[in-house]
Amino acid sequence: MKWASPVVQKLHERFVLEAVPWIEQRTVVIYGVTAEGNAVPDGSGVLLSVADQRFVLTAGHVLEDWGSRQYALSFGALGHIDLTSLPAQVSAEDKGDLALLPLTHEMAQRVTQSGKDFVSLFETDPRGDEPAAGTYAVLGYPKPWAKSDGNGGWVSHAIWYPTQLAPSLNYDPGLEILLEIDVENLDAKGDRDPLPYLGGISGCGIWRLHVKGDRPEAWSIDAIRLVGIEHHVVGKNEAIKGTRIRHVLAGIAKCFPDLERPITLAMTGVVKLSLSP
Repeated sequence: MKWASPVVQKLHERFVLEAVPWIEQRTVVIYGVTAEGNAVPDGSGVLLSVADQRFVLTAGHVLEDWGSRQYALSFGALGHIDLTSLPAQVSAEDKGDLALLPLTHEMAQRVTQSGKDFVSLFETDPRGDEPAAGTYAVLGYPKPWAKSDGNGGWVSHAIWYPTQLAPSLNYDPGLEILLEIDVENLDAKGDRDPLPYLGGISGCGIWRLHVKGDRPEAWSIDAIRLVGIEHHVVGKNEAIKGTRIRHVLAGIAKCFPDLERPITLAMTGVVKLSLSP
């Protein structure tokens, strides 16, 4: 089966060629360190910049053993960053299933040196209205696609899954966003492959690529917006669920008062606003 039209097919091919590397550059693997000292992939995360502060965002349950287990980012020959040295802000599942990790300046520099980059505040869509119809995607690191490198480490490979908003289910639209799941993955050429087990993508970004009605020929990576942080697959592959980025930013503003002003500007254009997560 192919995409519905050559124009749409061309757009999805551009997503793979341009959007995938852009998003992967802003996505990381969260590693958990075992008692034997081996770092194994536990989840995914998104790199976010708000003013001068850099964050790793992930799902709260990815860090469920926080306080009793070491978590890290790994950058191969550049070494790793020990996330458990940071003051994590972790919410309960019914409050968004979210974790905020504020990186130190030195850590952020190492992330950048590794070739990664941070999503800027103005590359998010924190508006409070209903999400716009269009093309959405997740990019994360499924555990079945992680392979041992033979030296006690792991190599993780990302899955790219473009889709659209799911029909209304029993969820809180002010807090959550839902994406449709097909039992098969449609690649850039319109070919179908079985969708793998998605465990490990928790904490990855939910991205809006293209708004319905916008001209496909005019698309560029400047249109990409981070709209949520993924945390669960609903039921038996019914939908992908995430926390809306508006809720994420409100939580950051509450935990980091110095960042309230730029966040409120991004959310509403109003300098002063009382935010609550």
